[in-house]
Amino acid sequence: MSLTFSQGVRVESIQNREIKSLFEYWQALSPAGSAALKDAFDPTHLPCSVWPRLFMIDVPAAGGDYRFRLLGTYIVGAVGRDFTGNRLIEPDIPGIARSVTFSLLMRLTGGDGVQHYVGPPSFPPSRRFSSHEQLILPLHDGEGRVNAVIGGIDYLGFTTAGLFSHAYN
Repeated sequence: MSLTFSQGVRVESIQNREIKSLFEYWQALSPAGSAALKDAFDPTHLPCSVWPRLFMIDVPAAGGDYRFRLLGTYIVGAVGRDFTGNRLIEPDIPGIARSVTFSLLMRLTGGDGVQHYVGPPSFPPSRRFSSHEQLILPLHDGEGRVNAVIGGIDYLGFTTAGLFSHAYN
């Protein structure tokens, strides 16, 4: 079964080069705009500069809780906390239901296709950034069901310079 997803996003519209690299890799795994197979997605085939901006969300089969499978170090540094393994619900991640990520996830899993956003962030720890770019892409299980979402985030103006320097001193 083939799911068509990439109709609304063009690589030229993506501003951040790491997010653009993620999209191009996903497109290479997604012939004719279909969702990429989760088992075919291998982050080691991406430039290592993409990894810190990468996130993955597990999509439950029976409408259970979404869960962060992976959050890159850039994202963790920007929001100030590592939510890897957490469910995307209010008790686990305060403010998540009002976040751009959650809104884009709901649109994508509802069938609205690949989601690309540039604008103000809405997740509470990220309010110190005036703008961010985010892309989320579907991965499927081989039978056409989206079972994961891979994405990338760039918080404009945020760098990781010095963020982890204490580990080396």
